Formats: sequence, structure tokens, C-alpha cells
Amino acid sequence: MKFRILTLILVSLSLFAQGQEKSFSLSPFEYRRDLEKVATSEGLGHIQLDGEVFEHTGESWEDIRLVKIDPDGSVEWPYRIERSSAGVVKTPSRLIKSETVSFDEQPDGAIELVVELTAKDLEATKLRINTPLRDFEKAVTIQGSADGKDWVALVDGALIFDRERYIDFRRAELALPQNNYRFFKVVIDQATDEQWSSVRNVTEAMSDLSGPSKEESSQVATRRFRIDSLAFYTAPVSHDPGRGEQVYPVAISSVMENEEAKQTEIYVEAGRAPLHGLTLRTSDRNFRRSIRLEVERGENQWRTLKKSTVYRYRIGTIDEQNLTLRFDEHRAARYRLVIENGDSPSLVVDEVEGRGPAYEVQFLTEPGDQFEMYYGAIAGSVERPRYDVAVLERVGRQEVAGESFQLGTAVLNEAFRQDAGPKKSFFEQGWVLWGGIALVVVVLMRVLYGTAKRIEKVSD
Repeated sequence: MKFRILTLILVSLSLFAQGQEKSFSLSPFEYRRDLEKVATSEGLGHIQLDGEVFEHTGESWEDIRLVKIDPDGSVEWPYRIERSSAGVVKTPSRLIKSETVSFDEQPDGAIELVVELTAKDLEATKLRINTPLRDFEKAVTIQGSADGKDWVALVDGALIFDRERYIDFRRAELALPQNNYRFFKVVIDQATDEQWSSVRNVTEAMSDLSGPSKEESSQVATRRFRIDSLAFYTAPVSHDPGRGEQVYPVAISSVMENEEAKQTEIYVEAGRAPLHGLTLRTSDRNFRRSIRLEVERGENQWRTLKKSTVYRYRIGTIDEQNLTLRFDEHRAARYRLVIENGDSPSLVVDEVEGRGPAYEVQFLTEPGDQFEMYYGAIAGSVERPRYDVAVLERVGRQEVAGESFQLGTAVLNEAFRQDAGPKKSFFEQGWVLWGGIALVVVVLMRVLYGTAKRIEKVSD
């Protein structure tokens, strides 16, 4: 009898183990999107994720499933999600540290400056001559040298100018040919010029014989070409396309002025896109403001994600700005930007631009394969799939033919059930497992105890 009970328990545990096996079900997923074409080759498939997917998926992409359509029965298809390229992104030019080695004034009125680049590993591709003067035109010659002794011509008689008297048009930058020189000799012709004053002195003399007469005189001022600095810059550098970023559509939903705290609160709808930067668009200038980025964590509850400063200076020859707030990659439906105004006028922010990495689904394909994607499960109803993606990682490091697929229009999944998810059958309940194990242990102990008693009686 006891062995029969033990056998029954073991069978129950076996059924429980079978119940633990993962079943393939699409009922937890609310949306379905077909891939707009059939695979034509063997290799690596790519699906670019878009705002529709971001808006309805969890933080770690746990509620995305790729399904391979098969007449004999569709199957869940392994995939991995990786950052992809959204096009080549260029970093701005960088200022190269330098110092003036010598200055010389030539007999013909030209000035000669020798500058050494102190950063040894950067190549100069552009020279900007920073000067506060307006209304000028100068010819500039530039030579390069590796040691400051032997010189090679790089630029001959190029013009820099400012046409403020007629139009807002200024050019004070010169492109340099490819080089690896550390010394540069810059010669500016006619560093001293004459400027006619814009005011004329007019006098009138009255005479009975000849009638009225006029006399005019003009003033001429000698002006020296003042140079604030010579700035050398590197060329823009392209990012690795695999680590590019793209612009995501975000929108300002409301703007509130907190007069008591002297703050501007800007509410931004982001659709859960993966962002690592927000850029303000404003026509205001000559300001510097502390700014705080907050993420919504509950109703009327906010958590600070980043603190920074934004500024724009545009006056005279100064044109500097930083209107971008950078932060660790984050996905949220809503953000709040809090700008500290103090006693200064509030900034007028026209729009906000979101930036972040592009992501794609990668999977293996064979000719004739057809797929569809499911996503959008209720939070906590599904777990992140654990696929064997070793081959995908290997393919990603090798030159293997790839094929891009476009997601079709999102439709509701007919099999979706709101109550689908982590509900477990009786045999899948944790207490059943541990209770069964405990019962088996008790039964085994009773069997062993009874056997030991019978052995004692026989020995007696």
C-alpha cells in the first residue's frame, strides 16, 4: 500500500514537471504586425523598431515575440535586440589647444604670427581668426611646418572679410588642406588701414555778393587690425554607424509658470522612446539657466533624472550655445523639464527634440520564410524570453548577408486576452511542489522505518 502511495506521488510530480514546461501562447500580446515581405535569402534579418513598438512594450523588451508562419503550425522564433545605425552622425569640430610662439610686424604693414599646436595627436583642418572688428577685408597667407624651421605653403592670399555696412555677412574662417603640421605661420596683409568716418562736418557761409556757400570736411581714422585669438579646429568626425542615434518625435503637452518658485515647467510626451538627449528649440538669446529633467514615477510624483545647464550667447563676435540635455538612456512616457529662471524673464521654448539610439530585431532567415511580430503585454504578465542566440552573436561579428524587413500596420491580436499571463494551474503552484516533496520524504522515512523494524524482528 505504501509503495502504491509513493508511486502516485511520483506520478503527480511528473505531471507537475510537465506543467512547468513553457507553452507557446500569443494570448498575452495585444498587437500584431506582419512583416511586409517574404525572406529571399539565407542570412541575418533586421527589423527596425519604431515609436509604435516603443510605446507598447516594457523597459527590457520582454513583451516582444517573433513568430515564423508555417502551414504545419507557427513557431516562436528566436531573436535578439541590438542597437542599429540610423545614418552617419558627425561630431562637431574640436578646438585644438595652441600657443603663440612669435609676432612680427612687417615693413609693408603686414603682421606675422607663428602658432604651435600643443595637442600633438590632433590634425588642424580649419583656422578661425577671432576679431572684434567690423567692416574689413584682409588677405591671409598660411604656412605649415613640422619643426618651426622649414615652411610649406598651405593657403595663399585667401580673403577674410566683414560686410556689416551693407549686409550681415562675415567670413573669418579658412579651410586648411590635409596636413600633420604642429607649427603654423599666419601672415595678414595691411594690418593697419584707414577708415573714413560716417559723419561729415558741414558749414555754411552767407555773402551778399556770391550768395550762400557750403564747406564739407571728412575725418579719417587709422585703425589697426585687432586679433583676439587664432583658433585651430579639427574636422568633424563620423560616429561608428553601429552606434548612431536618431531623432524621435516628442511633443510639448503643456507649459506652466511656477511664479512662486520662479520656474518654468515643461511637460514632454515621449511615447517611451529610448532617449539619451533632449534639445530645446528657442529664439531667445544671451541667457544661462539651470535645468532639471524629471521622469514621472506615479500620479503627481516625479524623480530627478538629470541636472544640467543650458545657455546661448550671441553678441558681437560671440556665438556659443548648449541647448542639449544629455542623460543615461531611458524610456518613459512622460518627462518634465524644470527651468530655473530666478528674477530673469522666462525662456520661451518653442519645441523639444528627442534623440536616442536606434534599435532593431535581428534573427536568422531562409528563403521563403514569413514572419509576424506580437507585442504589448500587460505589465508582469510575461517574462523575458531566454533564447539561444549564440549563432546570432557570431553572425553579427562576421560579414554575413543581411536583409531588412519593414513592419506592417499594427492590428489587434484576435487571440489577446487581458486575463492571460502568469496564472498557474494547480500543478504549477509552488506550494504543490514543495508539499509533494515533503510528502515523499515522509513516506520514504515511514517505509525505511517499517523495513528496519521488520529486520529487527527477523534477527531476534
